[in-house]
Amino acid sequence: MDPPFKVFPISNVLEPVSVELDQRSIKSYETSNRVSDTLGVVVVVVVVLLVVVTADEVHYG
Repeated sequence: MDPPFKVFPISNVLEPVSVELDQRSIKSYETSNRVSDTLGVVVVVVVVLLVVVTADEVHYG
């Protein structure tokens, strides 16, 4: 049985795509580093706020 589609060399298509993906992943890696730094600060602030709020609630129960 013949495949319903024409078989063409996939590597010809994948090579430029993978190069493009490499460049994008490098950019997104740099971006995600910045984002994770920001998120780290946000998480710390949120945790501190949560601790303060729960401590208040426990204290004044």
